[in-house]
Amino acid sequence: MKYLFLSLLVLHGLIHLMGFAKGFQLADIKELTLPVSKMAGLFWFAAFAMFGITAAMYGMDKPLWWIPAFAAITLSQLLIIGAWQDAKYGTIANAMILLVAMSAFFAFQFEQQYKNDVLAAQNEIVTTNSTIITEDVLAELPDEVTDYLKFTNWDGKIVPVGFKAVMHGRMRNKTLDWFDFTTEQYNFFDKPTRLFFMKAKMFGLPVLGYHKYADGQSSMDIRLLGLIPVAQHSGKDMLHTETVSFFNDIVLFAPGRLVAEGIEYCNESNLECQFSAWNENIKAELFFRPDGSLYDFTSKDRMDVDYGDYLPWSTPIPGYKLQDELRIPTHGDVIFEYPDGPFTYGEFDIDAISYFFPKA
Repeated sequence: MKYLFLSLLVLHGLIHLMGFAKGFQLADIKELTLPVSKMAGLFWFAAFAMFGITAAMYGMDKPLWWIPAFAAITLSQLLIIGAWQDAKYGTIANAMILLVAMSAFFAFQFEQQYKNDVLAAQNEIVTTNSTIITEDVLAELPDEVTDYLKFTNWDGKIVPVGFKAVMHGRMRNKTLDWFDFTTEQYNFFDKPTRLFFMKAKMFGLPVLGYHKYADGQSSMDIRLLGLIPVAQHSGKDMLHTETVSFFNDIVLFAPGRLVAEGIEYCNESNLECQFSAWNENIKAELFFRPDGSLYDFTSKDRMDVDYGDYLPWSTPIPGYKLQDELRIPTHGDVIFEYPDGPFTYGEFDIDAISYFFPKA
């Protein structure tokens, strides 16, 4: 699909050279029966150049490619109107390019909301006191958590105030088959915030999703072409559900935060935990291997918005990899336990995690 559209941009742009060649009498263009002045020929060349810039930016995945596209379409259409008898069919190409450019524009606007929220959250990091995970700190924790922090190499490190994670994988639901996605997310801990942005394609069309958990509110907004709502959820149940996701992120992606306040370890036999944020209290169970690694996280406090009720939820972790001296998960599944059995609705491959620490 990308290369078809790229070909359309290139071919449509090249056609504008006919007007330039006619205006400067560089060739006998029989397809253009109307006279073309040199000034008009320069405008035809300008349209060609703008379509060329558009094609180059689109081919290199530059997010603002739609800016020269709008300029190229506008100039091209004005020229076509002026030579309607010869060039009217160019309107079809302009209309096709316009639809794709508008989709890119709306997707950019939608993603910009996420980026603005990330910037605002980063600017609110005010923690100046650094806590180092020492043996004295570890002594206050259950043995399983201590072993986990040592396995992931967080002992001796500074407690993070946030992180950024980049992932890719595939998702589905009970009525929709697997589709591929990429995600980027930011979590901040002093003021519990989780900003999760997903890019995917369904039936060849771009789909964008933004999960926002901040300021005591939570929402999910999924849009086709960055414009048409596909699924939108918010409210009390969504806040409770995303509090589970937020704690799950701490356990899996930022174990160094397990020494912070807000976490209560209730039952050490299977390490049942209680976590609180934004006046929401959720429970989860952590399961560890003998080597200290976490292999599963389960909770009954997460709602499946498609199912419309709370279901047992788990995120098994098969293994870990070393990144900047810290062990991070390589992969994770997300599973709902339906009445008729478990259903894996997401598979995540963790590409990279970067951490934020208290400001000096």
